[in-house]
Amino acid sequence: PINARAACVPMVSSFIYRLMEFEDSGLPFTHDIYLKAFAQRGKISSNFDYLIVDEAQDLNPVLIDIVTKSRRPAM
Repeated sequence: PINARAACVPMVSSFIYRLMEFEDSGLPFTHDIYLKAFAQRGKISSNFDYLIVDEAQDLNPVLIDIVTKSRRPAM
């Protein structure tokens, strides 16, 4: 029998790679893709002393990751 996961991983990996190259992918994208790309590639500048987080109760795991990786006090 074919392992479904093993069969899907290359296809999904290829799609995610194209999606994360959103500038040139030709694929539709949302603000969530920008956030995920920033979470993976970006960095909060060390010029900032702290972060102000509005509507903290609405933070999703990607935004929490960005705030945590910033290593800045968040208010």
